[in-house]
Amino acid sequence: MGEAFTPGAATLTARVFANPHARIPPTLFYDIAFPVRVSLPVPIGRPLFSSDEPVTDVQLEFIDLGPVEWRALPGREFRFPSGPDEEYPDGGVYLGGTHHSVFLTRLQFAELRGESLAATLDIDFDLSLLRPLPEGLEREFSVRWQLPLAVDPAAMDAVMAEARQGLGWGSKCAEPGAAADRRGMSAFPDV
Repeated sequence: MGEAFTPGAATLTARVFANPHARIPPTLFYDIAFPVRVSLPVPIGRPLFSSDEPVTDVQLEFIDLGPVEWRALPGREFRFPSGPDEEYPDGGVYLGGTHHSVFLTRLQFAELRGESLAATLDIDFDLSLLRPLPEGLEREFSVRWQLPLAVDPAAMDAVMAEARQGLGWGSKCAEPGAAADRRGMSAFPDV
């Protein structure tokens, strides 16, 4: 399902983040963000959207892929548990002024070409807080989207340097061509 949602151009960023109050040690996290156009049988602008355009954003944040350099992502697959009681990447979409949960359950990277990294994302949407539910939307649905992820190589390399230095990765950091040893990683054929 999810035919009402059409993703736009996505970006992949990274950051080293820590929160001692939440017991999160310094960790390299990746983030993916992209707009989504919502096509419904009856056009709806405000108040479902922040403007008259039926577009909102999907934010997938705090994606922990382990000590993996961004240039080593092609050819890797990551699977995540889903559900509010599991450790999963934080995700959301705003509709009707309300935050709705988005669960990234699988992330598969393909080829890196210049400033674009091809990826397949399996995402579960939960719109159960949206009332009334507009015709053409479902409360819960899953999608598999193949998206090019725009990257800023210089910015990503700077974050990787910070991670290597600040997190003490040294030789255990997976660089391009290195074998993966972190949860959820596996090789797959080129997509």
